[in-house]
Amino acid sequence: YQINAHDFAKYKDSFSDIEKTDPSDAYILADFARVGRTKSLHPFRGSQYIALQRLTRQRYHISKNLVKEKLYVMNNIYLSFSGLIIAGKMHGAGVDEPVASEESVKEFLDAGADVILVPAVGTVPGFTSGELINIVKIVHKHGGLVMSTIGTSQESSGAQTVHDIALQNKICGIDIQHIGDAGWGVVPPTDTIFELSKTIRGMNHTISRMARSINR
Repeated sequence: YQINAHDFAKYKDSFSDIEKTDPSDAYILADFARVGRTKSLHPFRGSQYIALQRLTRQRYHISKNLVKEKLYVMNNIYLSFSGLIIAGKMHGAGVDEPVASEESVKEFLDAGADVILVPAVGTVPGFTSGELINIVKIVHKHGGLVMSTIGTSQESSGAQTVHDIALQNKICGIDIQHIGDAGWGVVPPTDTIFELSKTIRGMNHTISRMARSINR
């Protein structure tokens, strides 16, 4: 029978003078049934559990193979293309795996990536500045560059939000800062682009770049 672990734990708390051992757990479980707490339980269906277990393992297997296939494609691209190769993810896209990890970064670098793309700290839940700093150190040690990305529509959250993201990621050591296009049409709000540039390189360099001709 399937027993709710939370219900059993609560019932077990009433036996405060019994030490935790296998025989005592069996005794409490038998008493749990004796007082009628198992009348509403249903028989355990092992076949359903096995099916769920196999589906879960299959999903994990697919995720691992997907990484391998990405690396295989990158290797083939590198053989026929001498340009700049950028590899990584800016957000999870619903996939149950780390957005960026030291292991995946090393695999991308070994496959020939020139730039490692990661989410900017402050855009993806759980991705911390400590993780980004470690990734930056690994990439720089291999002679690569790191691009942090704002790909969660926060480019339209206002100048202060973009300012905080830009400054925090510059502190972590990133080389390139990407900004998304969640604004009017396919362009982020101009005030956030301006704030991003001003925060990273100062007003003088920002104005200088704005004043230059695109033909030079």
